[in-house]
Amino acid sequence: SIVPQLKLWATNFPQPIEALYYNTAAGDVYGSDDSTFNVSDRPYFPQIEKGETVVTKVMESRASRQPVILVLLPVFSADSKERIGAIGVTILVRNILSKISLIDPGFRGDVLLIDENGQPLSGRKHSTHGKDSDNETQIIVQSIGTGKEGKERVQLTKAKSTIYYQSIPVAHWR
Repeated sequence: SIVPQLKLWATNFPQPIEALYYNTAAGDVYGSDDSTFNVSDRPYFPQIEKGETVVTKVMESRASRQPVILVLLPVFSADSKERIGAIGVTILVRNILSKISLIDPGFRGDVLLIDENGQPLSGRKHSTHGKDSDNETQIIVQSIGTGKEGKERVQLTKAKSTIYYQSIPVAHWR
């Protein structure tokens, strides 16, 4: 009975949203996109069972097979205060990356989005291509390490450069 409400809410959500979902306590999922599946085998399910808010790493959507980030909030019974399920939203990673590509760092600048494992999710290299670009990306990733935000001076292939970085704590990205 919640699916019509999810569909109504989904029409008012911004572009990056893939769909809204309701998860039952048993892990059965009903989506605003009419998808149904079970998530009790997903690694985040124990967190849902405990009534925790969940923000996943990038994963493949069971509904669309696209890379997404899932955000889940527990739903509790008004009477017993017992957890009865969760409301979730999947955010399409491609839509997040398309927003990143709109950042204009100028002719000599580059923009990289790096995941929690130090792997580039997106990036643009204006000044170099191929192997040099891969080497420079590794230098950048190593220079910022696991820092949350800051500024570092590094020697890239052709010149010294300044790297400005900031973390996106919810996704563990930089």
